[in-house]
Amino acid sequence: MIARHDAAVADKIVGAIMEANASLVPAHLGAARGEGTININRRVRAKDGRPAAVGRNPEGTVDRELIVFRIDDAQGKPLAVLVNFQCHGTVLAYENKTISPDWIGMTRKVIEDSLPGALALYFQGAAGDQGPMEGFTGDLAVPHRLGRILGHQAAALALSIETVRREPFFEGFVESTAYQAKQHWRVKGPRDATLRFATVTVQAPPRTYTREELARMERQVADAEAAVKKLGPNADRWEKHQAEARLRRFSDLLRSWRNPRTETLPVDVQALRIGEYALVAMPGEPFSGIGAAVKKASPFAVTMFCGYSSGSGGDYMPIASEYEHGGYEVERSPYGTGAADLVIREAQALLRKLKD
Repeated sequence: MIARHDAAVADKIVGAIMEANASLVPAHLGAARGEGTININRRVRAKDGRPAAVGRNPEGTVDRELIVFRIDDAQGKPLAVLVNFQCHGTVLAYENKTISPDWIGMTRKVIEDSLPGALALYFQGAAGDQGPMEGFTGDLAVPHRLGRILGHQAAALALSIETVRREPFFEGFVESTAYQAKQHWRVKGPRDATLRFATVTVQAPPRTYTREELARMERQVADAEAAVKKLGPNADRWEKHQAEARLRRFSDLLRSWRNPRTETLPVDVQALRIGEYALVAMPGEPFSGIGAAVKKASPFAVTMFCGYSSGSGGDYMPIASEYEHGGYEVERSPYGTGAADLVIREAQALLRKLKD
């Protein structure tokens, strides 16, 4: 089944490339940045004996930068809208039994309704520690509401973009009820159309574990084993399922922690320049601090940062300061504390290279 799925995906990728190549048309690109308001830091800190968890952390770091690229044809008709934001598509959770595009599907629909004929594409940002303001529910109304919010925010940005540079040209005055300036908007000139690509394979340091960390994980496994045994054969089915899942998770983590990788982990970082704009992509689930740092230092007018890309390698990549807080993302990350800073430096270097 997996082999058939992989073959089908490869066929669809090839087909999409062939279709796109056969449909090439002259186009103009513009970009804008704004704010999205549906995400929040999802790493709840351990407190008062309560373990770290995935949920809502209003005091945590959050990146709400919303970036939109708009592509028009030669006549100014929108062809596509690319939306870049950082938020897990995890509004719907264990209570939900419906196959759904979560909030992202509604965001795309709102954009396409606002710009008829345009295809809306969503590019996930550095969302490793970013989740929806309201999540893990079975209520379909919630992803629809959040998706509409971000969809309208993105659509407003897309509608504000002028893909062709214009400027007002003053031609004098006109006598009317008011003394009016006579001016017309004229094309200022073509945008920068430089197209360049660069990539680098970053050798990220592997994760290492202290004796204290191993001892803590061993205690968690022992506690999980005791919890399973305590339930007995007549336990509630759902309660038993959760206890066994917790034991499997901690046991798998302990097994990998006892046999950590010693070699570096390759991370492919890619950068694309399209005129005065840029896009950076990497695999895995980078924390928002990585994307924010790369975007802030970029020499381009607008830069998208995308995680979950290139289809190879990757897992959660926390920033160095998050390791001490533990939690789901940190526990399963294969990367050492210096990985994020290394990726940031290499991505920034790629952007400088494309700009020069």
